[in-house]
Amino acid sequence: MPKPKKKAWESPTTDNPVDEMRWCFNRGIRVCVMPEAIKEGRYFIQTGRYALEIKQGDKSNLSGYNYTAKNINDAINEAYRKIYQMNNGKK
Repeated sequence: MPKPKKKAWESPTTDNPVDEMRWCFNRGIRVCVMPEAIKEGRYFIQTGRYALEIKQGDKSNLSGYNYTAKNINDAINEAYRKIYQMNNGKK
């Protein structure tokens, strides 16, 4: 019998920002998750901390590794909301 898959991240506690994400995707803005890993010998071991990387074309901006598996989905949703609010003039 196969093992059940491990749930990587927690479910978000906020609503999904569909309109904000659509606006960002149309302008080529992406929010990516970068896991932190430490090299030990020949292998990399993940530390369980994550950073957000905001990309637009060749430009990218990386936040610090201050997110965990419990709050990374909320951080992604909030990043899309803030980008939309800053660039589209909404509250």
